[in-house]
Amino acid sequence: QHLNLQIIPYLLYNSEGWTDLEEDCIQELEKLQTLFLSVLLAVPLSCARPALSWDTASLSMANRVNQRKLNFVVHLKKLSDNSLAKQVFNEQLTNSYPGLAKEAQDLCQFYCLPDITKYRKSELSKGQWKKKIRKATEDKNETVKLIYINKHNREILSLREYTTETTATTAEWATLKVFDEMEIQNELDD
Repeated sequence: QHLNLQIIPYLLYNSEGWTDLEEDCIQELEKLQTLFLSVLLAVPLSCARPALSWDTASLSMANRVNQRKLNFVVHLKKLSDNSLAKQVFNEQLTNSYPGLAKEAQDLCQFYCLPDITKYRKSELSKGQWKKKIRKATEDKNETVKLIYINKHNREILSLREYTTETTATTAEWATLKVFDEMEIQNELDD
């Protein structure tokens, strides 16, 4: 609870406006979350990130930022038509400018949500949208964790087979570990 109530809001302040976010920024946020969870739970930093997030039922930072963006779009759509924020958002939509409107459309597709940018005020309440968005981001988060864990388990089994067939030196183990981490990161990036 401490993480969600005090740390995350501080880290993600104004993240609704972070458009075209670099992957490096997300990775730094993920490292901060992992560090905090490791310290809080008194586990070594070498503890697998999926295990930490699974045990604490925490969302990845990318999913947190995306959830905040989608909730902000719902807020914008509920504003009156003479609001400056809504006017800017509508300009982005009508002229296909890059920015929050385009990202919201892409995120809706990624999370298998109806296009938030096209709904009317009367369709769903703000609370109903928030529930839909939260459920979609949590489902996607769980799917990514399961993919990561399954891939990691397959690679551990192949490492065990490798070590039973040959005697691996410390240098070989270090090489395999680095390769394993790079492959898992590439899988998550895809």
